[in-house]
Amino acid sequence: MLTKAMVRDYHPTFCKEALLLAFSILENPKALEKHIERASASATMTILYDYPTLEDEHDKALTEIHGFVDRMSAASAPGAHLVELMPWMLHIPERYTFMLFICLNRLSRLNAVTRFARWKREGLEHHRQDTAMFNRLLNTVYRDLVSEATFAERAFLNGRHFRQKGPKDRA
Repeated sequence: MLTKAMVRDYHPTFCKEALLLAFSILENPKALEKHIERASASATMTILYDYPTLEDEHDKALTEIHGFVDRMSAASAPGAHLVELMPWMLHIPERYTFMLFICLNRLSRLNAVTRFARWKREGLEHHRQDTAMFNRLLNTVYRDLVSEATFAERAFLNGRHFRQKGPKDRA
């Protein structure tokens, strides 16, 4: 959480983003909303993931995060999915594949038809994609921390606890 004390630590980041925002607005005042979105996203990405300054709104990570936010907004809208009204639909399998054989000119061709809970299949796929995206961002931060950390700090980051050997341990 950005408290008064924490904001002081990020003052250089906010100053840099404010200068870039002012310069962008002076260059193209008609795209004010895009400039504000870029500046706020850049500051957030820098604070959370130590991400470099975003030059424009077409950055891959930013596009993925905007896609995530759009999907979450659409999914959380009341009545977005029928399963909200009929919870028993959670038990419908995400995929049911049956094979359809069509004989043409003595050759058998195999067609697979997939049906049932498309909303569930798409939700699980989005979950996999979003989890991979956030893990990629967090793993970048973790690698940076570990590469800059001392041995003791790395042990702490890896969850290992060291204790000094006492007289009982030396025997």
